[in-house]
Amino acid sequence: MNRQPPYYFVQNQINNQRLSEIVFQSIKQKDREFQLYNNLLDQSTDAFITSFLSYAQTYEAKMKGKLEAFYIENFGPIPNYLISPEEVTPPTYIDGLHNALLYNAQSIVFEREVLEILNEEDLGNDLFEYLLVTDMDQQSFLNTVHAHYLHYYE
Repeated sequence: MNRQPPYYFVQNQINNQRLSEIVFQSIKQKDREFQLYNNLLDQSTDAFITSFLSYAQTYEAKMKGKLEAFYIENFGPIPNYLISPEEVTPPTYIDGLHNALLYNAQSIVFEREVLEILNEEDLGNDLFEYLLVTDMDQQSFLNTVHAHYLHYYE
């Protein structure tokens, strides 16, 4: 008979607490990105940038919904949170693009942390692997948008 070490139960509780905190942070991050893209779209006059940001905004809304469903299923109701206007209303358009790159990179970090925890438990791996790969692709697109903006507008 395989027996778990005596600390397994405590370790599992710590991992679940850490996982719930990271997933909650991911939900906030997706909301922050969605609102930032909304503000960037309001200011955009370039068809290429507008097209990409519309796609990115749609993606963030869809993934936030999936994260919320995952959180509710595994941890219960989502705590209330606020996103300050300063986080999603940059002083200049280029600052907004820089924030989009930063926020997307932070999402990638959250997803990698979740996958590290989930490797031990195999709970929801597919969702977070998908989020990670898609956010890495999105980072590449954001770099392209940033370079395009710098080339044509700076």
